[in-house]
Amino acid sequence: DAQASGACGRKIVWVQVPSPALFFRFAYQELVRWTNSDCPDGKCKSLNKKIMGKVVINSYEDFEKLVGQQIGISDYVELTQERINLFADATLDHQWIHVDPERAKVESPFHSTIAHGYLTLSLLPHLWNQIIEVNNLKMMINYGMDKMKFGQPVLTGQSIRLIAKLQTLTNLRGVAKAEIKFAIEIKDQPKKALEGVAIFLYYFN
Repeated sequence: DAQASGACGRKIVWVQVPSPALFFRFAYQELVRWTNSDCPDGKCKSLNKKIMGKVVINSYEDFEKLVGQQIGISDYVELTQERINLFADATLDHQWIHVDPERAKVESPFHSTIAHGYLTLSLLPHLWNQIIEVNNLKMMINYGMDKMKFGQPVLTGQSIRLIAKLQTLTNLRGVAKAEIKFAIEIKDQPKKALEGVAIFLYYFN
């Protein structure tokens, strides 16, 4: 920076502006430094996951490095009445608490239709795929669930998202057995819709 005097005696400050490339490089480095900093509530680390995009896994060894860590947070998905109705058609579960908004307004304690619990659960693979990308696979199999429990109904029009942590990873003769501790949150609600452990089998090439 430099200073000079103008015609009116006022000081003029000259500021050296870096090139755009240098500026954005500095901004990116600061963003990475900030999002990797220690945060008491863990929000910064979660933000880092989202800013940097999906976690990419190319091998069992890549997966193994994530054991015990929160892998990421998905985007929100809204559970509309249309989505609920389609799920009711697919599963033949047309109970009025799910598909009859007028009756639900009067008779339901929620004064609204609610999503099927299994609809919320069925969105787990979709939300999981927003968080992680696993390459070099022959196939992936949903192996099972453990300690799953519903916490709060999801009202029609509410949005949900997934938070996932890699709890354990086991090598079963070349097959990666991943136990994912997960929670499905409802936007702007303190209680979770669903919690549990999802078990996936990854068959790497």
